[in-house]
Amino acid sequence: MLLMKNSSNHKDLDGTPFQCDCYTRGEEHCIEIFIQHVNEILDGKDDGRGANREPWGSLRQRLLKLVQDGE
Repeated sequence: MLLMKNSSNHKDLDGTPFQCDCYTRGEEHCIEIFIQHVNEILDGKDDGRGANREPWGSLRQRLLKLVQDGE
């Protein structure tokens, strides 16, 4: 409990984008990976197999259907 109380004022533990550089690097990496996956779908390299968590799962299925309907 003491750690939680004190951590709310500590910049490395406060859970905001300002906490440290690694937060921004992780966010940028995530964006790059999603762009890569969208490009794979649009290029026809994703066959739709596998499961995904939401909201990516629904978006992936919508993109796959758009690509399939456009062919």
